[in-house]
Amino acid sequence: MHAFIFTATDTDLLNIRISDLVEEQKASRLDFELQKISDIKTLRSIVKLKLSKKTAIVIKNIDSATLEAQNSFLKNLEEPQEKLIYILTANNLNQVIPTIISRCQIIKLISNKTSFQSDGEANFSNLSIDEQLIFISKIKDRSEAVNFTQDLMMAERTLGHFDNVEQCLETYKKLQANGNVPLQLLNLVAKMNSHGR
Repeated sequence: MHAFIFTATDTDLLNIRISDLVEEQKASRLDFELQKISDIKTLRSIVKLKLSKKTAIVIKNIDSATLEAQNSFLKNLEEPQEKLIYILTANNLNQVIPTIISRCQIIKLISNKTSFQSDGEANFSNLSIDEQLIFISKIKDRSEAVNFTQDLMMAERTLGHFDNVEQCLETYKKLQANGNVPLQLLNLVAKMNSHGR
């Protein structure tokens, strides 16, 4: 794989994981800001160079780049240079064109600062129903709800709570289809607690 997209709400965790991947790939790191179409011209002049060492180009917040810039960047993913990898970050994958997403390995990071860790110490499903309801009542934005559902699904899968994984997936799909955010999260909590605690 020559392209990756990280999603995370925790900036510190994101930076650590990017550095880990660069080291794992034994690559040099080059941070590049890509927001508008003119940035693509600069990027193309860089990638035309004959690279002697593997290089990781890190582009943060690809989801905030213009549609034109994303479409133009796509050519870089379609015609990768041998010693070049791309590491992208996005706060909201819904703002990234599907053709970029399809050419990248998606890596969703779960923050240790959240209330649902994959190590089971403070898993969301182990909170009381009251605590779960308080937690979800603070989620207002659709993208935040989608990220929460994705992170929870990964944590529950790690813990082997497969009934909860199915409920998370169902909620995720409904949120993506413009389902009412508070209602979908409330239904998720109800379903997770319906098969006994």
